[in-house]
Amino acid sequence: MDTEEKRSPEKQGFVDMLAKSLYGRSQTSARSKSVCVMCGKPLTPFRDELSVREYAISGMCQTCQDGVFDESDNDEPDPELSKDSGDV
Repeated sequence: MDTEEKRSPEKQGFVDMLAKSLYGRSQTSARSKSVCVMCGKPLTPFRDELSVREYAISGMCQTCQDGVFDESDNDEPDPELSKDSGDV
């Protein structure tokens, strides 16, 4: 199971810079320590292959993925987004 996204050095440098500014650690550093780039906690087993693939892209652990991709409240459209702004 491959848990690393294949990127050019330039793209990985950008991802690392962005992660460091957002989370205080680069994706490369987090991966080398087997911790989540977002929360910094040690990695735990992933639920499924899709979660493993997401880790390869984002570096997020299962818990952080669950928080980011929580679909429990996505059944209804966001009323704030569907309000008529009056700007036509």
